Amino acid sequence: MSKLEQAIRDHKVVKVTNQEGEVRLLEPYARMLGKDSILLHCYQVAGASSSGRPEGWKNIKLTDIAYVQVLGSFEPRPEFNPEKLRGIIK
Repeated sequence: MSKLEQAIRDHKVVKVTNQEGEVRLLEPYARMLGKDSILLHCYQVAGASSSGRPEGWKNIKLTDIAYVQVLGSFEPRPEFNPEKLRGIIK
C-alpha cells in the first residue's frame, strides 16, 4: 500500500511536493479515475495552487506528485460525500 493510500485510510494530512518543487498540504480523501490519469481527490489546506486558490477541494494528478510526507491526523470534513464522486478507486 502506498503512503497516499494509507493516509487516505487513516485520515492523515500529507505534505506533497510536485515535479516543479512546489509544496502543498492536503487532506486526502480518495483516489479516482480521471479522463487520462488517476487523481487524488483532496482538500488543500495550504501551499501552491495553479488555480490561485490555496485552499479548497482539488483533484490532483498522481503523476504530478514527486514526494509525499505523511503528517498528523485530520477530522474528515462533513461535506465530503463519496457518493457524489465518479470513478473512486478502492
